[in-house]
Amino acid sequence: MGYFLFIIFGYLSGSILFARLIPKFFCHIDVCEISEDHNPGTFNVFRHVGVGLGILVILLELAKGFVPVFFGWKVSGYGAGSLWAGTCGSCAGTWMAAMGPERRRQIHCGLLWSTF
Repeated sequence: MGYFLFIIFGYLSGSILFARLIPKFFCHIDVCEISEDHNPGTFNVFRHVGVGLGILVILLELAKGFVPVFFGWKVSGYGAGSLWAGTCGSCAGTWMAAMGPERRRQIHCGLLWSTF
């Protein structure tokens, strides 16, 4: 039952949109407004803000998928806790219509991390 907290942590960390927050914080740019597809994706950060912040965003995106799964795995062992922590984290924020393709990629990354 202790892994339930990591499922919630995975959901909450998955709802953080680093590709939107990092450029807004450092450059005062809303990537959704200036990109053609209005998607706060990592590619748009690379394209409109630069390589440095793009690398930071991709590392934070990977970390938010890895950390809940890793700690869920440590608490519950190799089992359902780690799988659900990654899956719930990747499903977070599905209420954003602009995140359709991004969420599918995150679900695959969450499931990939949960297999290690």
